[in-house]
Amino acid sequence: DMKLMQTENECGGGTFDWGAAEHTFDLLNTYLNGGVNSYMYWNMVLQDDGASSWGWRQNAMIRIDSQTKQVIYTPEFYVMKHLSHFVKKGAHRLNVSKGNNVLAFKNPDGQVVILCTNKDTEERNIRIACKGHVANVKLAPKTFNTITL
Repeated sequence: DMKLMQTENECGGGTFDWGAAEHTFDLLNTYLNGGVNSYMYWNMVLQDDGASSWGWRQNAMIRIDSQTKQVIYTPEFYVMKHLSHFVKKGAHRLNVSKGNNVLAFKNPDGQVVILCTNKDTEERNIRIACKGHVANVKLAPKTFNTITL
């Protein structure tokens, strides 16, 4: 009955790349399937290469170029966007019987949200079975995908 929060995520190494987003998805998957009720992401916005005042480069969801003021949305931004847009307050995580690149939730209105990733460099076919319905879905290479039922 205890509520658990994951509050110390890995900040990465300032790569701001697709591999960092895949790693963040893996961390989310591990912690949420391990029983936490919430997952905190530390760095929302960093400038330039993400170097802190002590010289440690970190990742963030958004980068700001300090010279041009250009806003750059990183791949980790889109992982969090998928979750925060589709998974509503009060949602419950659903158990997934197969596949380790999948998170599923049931929103308070009954909608089922499935977030899955294809880390491969090739297109991948997956089969989703839920409540007696079956869907075959093609996932483009190196993508995060949200499916709602």
